[in-house]
Amino acid sequence: MDQQNGLFGFLENHVMGPMGKLAQFKVVRAITAAGMAAVPFTIVGSMFLVFSILPQAFSFW
Repeated sequence: MDQQNGLFGFLENHVMGPMGKLAQFKVVRAITAAGMAAVPFTIVGSMFLVFSILPQAFSFW
């Protein structure tokens, strides 16, 4: 348990501060927003791929 507290303490003290500052840059926020905007298209495209493969996977119907 001490290792986890030590690890989380290290991350909190040394990593979270610089990462928080980095996350405030407009470029990083734009990349994050673009990634989130692409998620619905990825999900819909994946559903089409799954539906197109179903007849081949269950050819006994």
